[in-house]
Amino acid sequence: MLIIGILAFVIICSCVYSLFGTGGYYYYSSDKTPSGTPSGTPAGTPTGTPSGTPSGTPTETPSGTPTETPSGTPTETPAGTPAGTPVGTPAGTPAGTPAPVPVGTGNPCTLHTDCSGWGPGPTDMACCNGKCAQKQKDWAGIGYCPTECMSAPAGTPNAQGTCDKYHWPRLTSEPCGLHTDCKGWGSGPTDMACCNSKCTQKLKDWAGVGYCPADCMSGPAGTPNSQGTCDKYHWPRQSSEPCANHTDCAGFGAGPTDMACCQGTCQQKKKDWAGIGYCPNECVGSFAGKPGTC
Repeated sequence: MLIIGILAFVIICSCVYSLFGTGGYYYYSSDKTPSGTPSGTPAGTPTGTPSGTPSGTPTETPSGTPTETPSGTPTETPAGTPAGTPVGTPAGTPAGTPAPVPVGTGNPCTLHTDCSGWGPGPTDMACCNGKCAQKQKDWAGIGYCPTECMSAPAGTPNAQGTCDKYHWPRLTSEPCGLHTDCKGWGSGPTDMACCNSKCTQKLKDWAGVGYCPADCMSGPAGTPNSQGTCDKYHWPRQSSEPCANHTDCAGFGAGPTDMACCQGTCQQKKKDWAGIGYCPNECVGSFAGKPGTC
C-alpha cells in the first residue's frame, strides 16, 4: 500500500508541473519577446534584426532602390594609382586629379590624349604648343603639328610650318632651292625649273634653247632689249620691235618696201620721189623736199 501511494503522488506532481509550470514560462516569453528573436534584442524590434540593432531599424532595402553598380561603370582604380584618385583615372595619375575630359580644336591641353580625336594618324588631333590642333601631312605623308610640319625635305626654302600652304614637289611660283624641287622639271626648253628661288616654266631663247625667263635672250648678244624678253619679243624682230641692225628684222632686204631697222625699231621702208626705199623718217617725198615727207 505504501508503494502504491508513493507512485500516485509522483504522477500527480508531474501533471501539476505540466499544466502550470511550463505554461507559465511560455506565457511570460510571448508577452515580452517574439519567438525567434535573439536574446538581448529590445522589445518591438522586427523579427530577424541582428542582435544590438536599435529599435525601429528597417531590415530590407526599399522596393526600387538599386542594389548593383550600373553596367559599364568603373568599379576599380588601376594598380599604382594613389588613394583618393577618381575611379577610371589612368594609373600613375597624382591623387586628387580629375578624370581627363577630351577637348576640341583650340582648347588648352598638356598631352595628346587630352584632345578629342587624338591618334597616330597623319590628320588626327594632337596637343600642339599647348592647344589641341589637327595634324598635317608633311612632304613624306607623316603627320606633324602645323608649326613643325615640313612641306619639303630639309634645306628647301620655306619648308617648316608650310604644309598647308605649299606642295611637294613644288608647283608654279612656290619656293624652291633646286630645279629638282619643281614638279615637271627637266631639260626640255619649256620644262619647269627653279628660277630666282621659285618654280617657273622655262622659255625658248632666240636659238630655241630653254632658259629661266630672266636669263632668256630674245636675240643674239648685242641686240637691244634682248635679255629677259623672250616672252615679249621675237627673233628675227617683228615690226616695231627693237633692233640694232637691218638684219635683226624679219623681212629685211634691199627692196624699196622691205623691212629695215629705223631709229632702233624694225619698220617698213618707203619709196622716195625717185622710187628708192628709205626709212620713213628719212624718205623725201618730192624733189628738194624735206625728210619724212613720203
